[in-house]
Amino acid sequence: MPRFIARLLPQLLVLLAHPVQADEVGVGRLAPECRLQALGESPGLALSNYRGKVIYVDFWASWCVHCGPAFRFLNALETEFRDAGFAVVGVNVDERENLALRFLDRNPARFAVAADVSGRCPAAFSVAAMPSSFLLDRDGVIRRVHVGFRERDVQARREEIRRLIMGSVPDGADR
Repeated sequence: MPRFIARLLPQLLVLLAHPVQADEVGVGRLAPECRLQALGESPGLALSNYRGKVIYVDFWASWCVHCGPAFRFLNALETEFRDAGFAVVGVNVDERENLALRFLDRNPARFAVAADVSGRCPAAFSVAAMPSSFLLDRDGVIRRVHVGFRERDVQARREEIRRLIMGSVPDGADR
């Protein structure tokens, strides 16, 4: 079993036994600072470099069934809202870079991607499933948490981003 999954398994079991409340995952709190490693030809990055923008931080893995469809949505978001001060940051959690790069060959990203093989960043965000996404306001405060990806939620997520870009504050966790 990959180390990352082994580290997340106890958290997942706790989540199944005790549903997560929004404040437990950081909604309304400043997002953790993460310094992420380069992935392929993509440069490494720090989330703090995006202050002043609305950010959609998406944790993904090559083995994640719903991450491919999520990438199509994330590409569309990046294109639609980029000029309004919005950015998508994809954080890969695979232990082996070649697996992540193979995934990116099949699911190209038009947004920033980096990696965290250490698992520190997903742990800091209390990531319990793939994909998990966090919508951050311009000050780096977590405003929405989404676990998993469902096509039926796409329009609601777009509206959350639109409202946040315009200065309204959506909050809460989506389970």
